[in-house]
Amino acid sequence: MSKDPLDSHMLLMVAQQPFSRSYDTFCKLIPIAFLDDPHAPIDSADFPNDGEVWWMLTDRTAALAEPGRLVTAVLENAIKYEKENPDASEFQVKRDSVREPKEDEAMTIVPLTADALKQFADVIRPDFRVRLTYPPSSTVFVHWRDSFYGPLRMSASPSTSPARVPGRDYVLRPKSDADPFVYCFRGDEWAHLATSSIRAISETVSHTDTPRRKQASISSNRQQILIGRSLERLLSRNPEILALETLDRKLVKFAKKVLAPRSKRQQFQALLEELRILGTTQDEAIELAESVRTKESAIGEELAAMKLLAESLLESGAFGEKRLKEAEESLVQRHVETRSAELSARIQAQTAESQNALGQLQQRLGTEEAQQRDVIRKRHEELDRTFKEHLANEKQKLDNRENELRRQEAVLKGNLAQVATELREAGDGVVNRFLTIAPLLQAIGIGSPQHGRINSSSQAAGVFDGAPDSSPIYEPPAAARSALRSATGLAEDEFVTRFITLAKGNGLHYHEGDLRRFHLSVKCGDITVLAGPSGTGKSTLPILYSRALMGEEVSDVHDCLMVNVSPSWHDARDLLGHLNLLERRFTPSESGLYQRLIVAAEEYRVSRETAGVHLICLDEMNIAQVEHYFGDIMLTLSRVDGQRVLRCFSPEAVGTTCPFRNWATVPLAPTLRFVGTVNFDETTRLLSDRFYDRANVIEITPRGVPSDDGEPTMTTASGPPVTLRDISDWTRQSPLESDVATIIDAIRPILEGIGLPISPRTYTGMHRFIRSAGNVMTQRKALDCQVAQRLLPRIRNVSTRSEIEVLQSLQDLLRASGDGRFPESELVLARKRREADYERLDFEEEV
Repeated sequence: MSKDPLDSHMLLMVAQQPFSRSYDTFCKLIPIAFLDDPHAPIDSADFPNDGEVWWMLTDRTAALAEPGRLVTAVLENAIKYEKENPDASEFQVKRDSVREPKEDEAMTIVPLTADALKQFADVIRPDFRVRLTYPPSSTVFVHWRDSFYGPLRMSASPSTSPARVPGRDYVLRPKSDADPFVYCFRGDEWAHLATSSIRAISETVSHTDTPRRKQASISSNRQQILIGRSLERLLSRNPEILALETLDRKLVKFAKKVLAPRSKRQQFQALLEELRILGTTQDEAIELAESVRTKESAIGEELAAMKLLAESLLESGAFGEKRLKEAEESLVQRHVETRSAELSARIQAQTAESQNALGQLQQRLGTEEAQQRDVIRKRHEELDRTFKEHLANEKQKLDNRENELRRQEAVLKGNLAQVATELREAGDGVVNRFLTIAPLLQAIGIGSPQHGRINSSSQAAGVFDGAPDSSPIYEPPAAARSALRSATGLAEDEFVTRFITLAKGNGLHYHEGDLRRFHLSVKCGDITVLAGPSGTGKSTLPILYSRALMGEEVSDVHDCLMVNVSPSWHDARDLLGHLNLLERRFTPSESGLYQRLIVAAEEYRVSRETAGVHLICLDEMNIAQVEHYFGDIMLTLSRVDGQRVLRCFSPEAVGTTCPFRNWATVPLAPTLRFVGTVNFDETTRLLSDRFYDRANVIEITPRGVPSDDGEPTMTTASGPPVTLRDISDWTRQSPLESDVATIIDAIRPILEGIGLPISPRTYTGMHRFIRSAGNVMTQRKALDCQVAQRLLPRIRNVSTRSEIEVLQSLQDLLRASGDGRFPESELVLARKRREADYERLDFEEEV
């Protein structure tokens, strides 16, 4: 079974020169091997169409875009993939993951002819060049005669070959100039890697920006590469170590040891001259002078002989290869023994130092964590104390103000009662007293001519006496910010069994096939529609499915949101909410959908793949025109990730008093699933082809008579909740069976004959549904569901012989395919035939 290329770390080859498109630079890559599984074969079916991978170049990686060069990268799905386009590629590389292969990932094996060198050490001579027709990796192995040498550094060099000779010159250097050594592997030591780690590749590349299949002048790139961590296994066999020193360098080093430096010879000659002078000026030193002259003559003859010997050796190379080889092996052996002990000691010292540093860092980290916890605790206590003091002060102020208002109210009531009594008794005297307390009454709003009115300046500013300048930001429930905890993934067949058991225990008897179709539709698509007569349990089914998703962790946050659609709905404001321009506030609708979208977005932002699934049911959704109130959400759902952002209102249109001012745009989380229930009668609207293109329509028919046990007997399900990770694991697509693909290809021209072609979105949705059937149902059964749910509902108002013949052709095709068992599709076709009322049709073709 082939490996899934998605998110795989791969070795690839540059297929052509870069080309520009829409102000960006692109290139194509050829898959060579899976670096995370080198033994996995490359299946051409995993890279359909041109068999290549897209690469969008950056300034950092543009230098690597040389035809034939090896690179490594991680694969992801292409942003746009058209299966019918032969130049389209299903995958692309992540731009920041492209780089040159490391030594433990891939190395080129460079072959040399037997007569290219006299000895392998000459490979690092300054005048030695290797001519290659392809760019090698920066670290290589060299195959010379019956042995393999490496690793060596290889880099491009100014060309010394004639211009008509194809290829490019490269030079070889040891990995380290300080330690110019390489490993030497004999043929028998190398042979065991041939079948496991050595990969022989032969690919054609284009040296222009034209694709390979469209370019007439292409070159063949044949080379061998060492894949994976093969060098580690080779080094475990204790290979021979070879010092890379040429003969001229060995002679220079030998001469440097043997011949005395010029400065020392000059010093010695000056000393002899001084002795000669001393000897000639004193008669008693005659014998000494004679001895000095004799020694001087002997040293001069010795120096001349040594100089002549050195020159002869340098010119003739008469040191002898055998002696040099023995000396070289002895030197290498001493070097290895000395350095191995030194390196072992150095490694142990560094390990001890690193462990000591790690222990100090861990101790420091623990200390800092304790200090931070103490600071946080003290800060929390301080804030809590400050809050309590502030709360107590505010409460005391409010109590004092309330008491004062009550006292004033009592005083005023007493005064008013007294004034009324005296008014009846005293007349003018009471009037005068009333005028005395009038200013007090006006100040507190009693008897004032402005009573019941708000100051215009305060109203214009939106600020009232004692009112806050802003409102708190809306916060989703705390449950939306905590991930659903599921220790292990839930198998899909276990969940389907849970769902079916829950449905059977709730009064209505559903067909098990309908329940499986509903699960597959919700799993694979954003929108699912349940059709059927009233009272068949269409509205209950999403609630049961939501309870099955939650398992034992039942919460209001993940319960199914039921939205009752109204015939008066005309646009998205009826479903989400409206903007009050006078108050500069956004008011969500009573459906609660706007708040649920925020909850789902926040949960996905915090929890990612452990977030729960949110089910939203639009009950009687076609009682109003679906495209009018649901069109914005429907279009946003069809966009790619990162662009599924729903714009609810302009952020500049609301003020600081709007609690939803931070949620002008709401990202639609991948955990959202919409379910709609529809009836088809005189009170409903027809669904458009644009809606059918994005939804699965399932007709629900009850089996038998509902039980009369009253309330459902099971409201919760056992087991862990279903998370987004489970949904993603369940939608891993298996290859499409050949007979199923043949039936789909046969259906397409039949529908195109009546102007109902299968759009790319519908085609992709059908493939996703069928290939994700898994253990829920067979692919043939899934195809039957898709034909009944996605294709046949689009055939409406059959009124001509050609349309009836299309129905008959589809029925004949399904009956003749394999075992001919397509019960769901045949039921829909039979109903379409009955609706056509064949006996009263005018059989003349439409003009």
